[in-house]
Amino acid sequence: MKKFLALTLALVMMLSMLAGCSSKKEEATTAATEAGGTTADNTTVATSGTENIRTDFIYGTMSDIVGFDPPDCNDSYSSEMFTYVYDRLFEFDENGEVQPMLVESYEQPSDTEFIFKLHEGVKYHNGDELKAADVVWSLNRANQNPKSKANFETVVEISEVSDYEFKIVTEKPFVPLLLNLAHSQTSILHKATVEAVEAGDGIFDETDLMGTGPMMVEYYKPNSELKFVRNENYWRGAPRATSMLRKVIPEASSLTIALEAGEIDYINELNSVDIARVMENPDLKTVEMASANVAYMGLNTTKAPFDNKLVRQALQYASNKESIVEVLYEGYGVPCNSVFPTVGVAYNDELEAYAYNIEKAKELLVEAGYPDGFEFEVVVSADIRSRAAQILQQDYQSVGITINIELMDFGAMLDYLSGKEHQAWIMSWSGATNPNYTLTQNFHTESGGATGNRGWFSNAEVDAMIEEARGEFDTEKRNQIYKDLQAKLMDESPWIPLLQQTYVAGMGKGVDGVIMYKTGSRYYHQAVVYED
Repeated sequence: MKKFLALTLALVMMLSMLAGCSSKKEEATTAATEAGGTTADNTTVATSGTENIRTDFIYGTMSDIVGFDPPDCNDSYSSEMFTYVYDRLFEFDENGEVQPMLVESYEQPSDTEFIFKLHEGVKYHNGDELKAADVVWSLNRANQNPKSKANFETVVEISEVSDYEFKIVTEKPFVPLLLNLAHSQTSILHKATVEAVEAGDGIFDETDLMGTGPMMVEYYKPNSELKFVRNENYWRGAPRATSMLRKVIPEASSLTIALEAGEIDYINELNSVDIARVMENPDLKTVEMASANVAYMGLNTTKAPFDNKLVRQALQYASNKESIVEVLYEGYGVPCNSVFPTVGVAYNDELEAYAYNIEKAKELLVEAGYPDGFEFEVVVSADIRSRAAQILQQDYQSVGITINIELMDFGAMLDYLSGKEHQAWIMSWSGATNPNYTLTQNFHTESGGATGNRGWFSNAEVDAMIEEARGEFDTEKRNQIYKDLQAKLMDESPWIPLLQQTYVAGMGKGVDGVIMYKTGSRYYHQAVVYED
């Protein structure tokens, strides 16, 4: 018996992270002035009776993108860009639930076979029509890239059925498939454009971004600016913003100064020490949202002393996470006791947290054979991560551990972490809406290195549990596996989860229509500015 769209969506949605949790305000919202209408993609945005509207939107960020080829990029900054330029077969809604995007409908004839039908008439930026052949080629290409192959675990066939239909067959039941098809690494590309690059020098740049998405890239200046312009012929209706300028300002306080000076319209994550000042500014406004990002320190488990679980556990006890939240983020966040954020049904709220306990840390170090401590290097790519490392640096001194902090450009840092020479690093993970992706990318043996498991963590029991959850259709049983995995990973401690931040976005008082999802996603293509 065939399992049709509604049944399959109901099943997959249960994987999604549904409930927000934070020490601050947590509702999904839009940065708005007055309640308003609905866009062509069914996203509610605000409108105003004011006629003086500026549609060239400018937002600031501290980090540049890393690359221009979706399967080759698993960082959030490049993913943000791909979200505007390319469409995917599925997408996540404001609750983190997966919904069809380029797919009009689909059926599941068996537990291992999916047949998808595409919307007809979807056009690439150059006017070419999207066909099933483009989808099949894009997915097969992504399946061959080591950085994106985790999206296709157990997939044995991706083939064309007709001009607007294609089929995916898996070796065994693979519940997270639709979630993975919403990831930016599975964006649907333009075959001729990509093949031309690969036939040439093989180096992708901003001129090679040919998609079906709502925006197109006009120009790119490394570590400075990325300019998008509106796709007037977007199949879901042209977005409100005629252009979006993404400005990179690496230093947090300088970013806030640019907002105050009117040089940018929006900052997704205000520097915590600047929040009060922005709130008091009559020309600005703020919106607080719980983040689904987990900031963590990762450890290379192939290198001594981090190949010893007792040492990793000692660092858990020696890390004053509450201090990081209070000192760096002015209380805008919660300490983490899991590799998952608190957002969702898969989070294990029964985990016993590692309390800040210097004496327990010392006991474990003695037991591990490091009574006098040791020295190691942690790499970071942003000022806020460097300051977090400095707090840990002070914490660890009391147990004889010395941290040396190395600041790198984000792209260079990712390249460095793809090898095995590093010892530790601090960054954040934002894959909250897909438990399987979070676990497979970061903790499965086969994902070691560039795919995402930068600590080269390998544990046969963890691998088996991840694989078991992929094929478990019973929601309750699957979520229990995820909860058991969190307990196992906290015991093994390849990560030291630090905090789940509460983002405070800052913007000009006239900013309207920034879409803010409770999962942490932000979208600017419907944003405009109402001016006095």
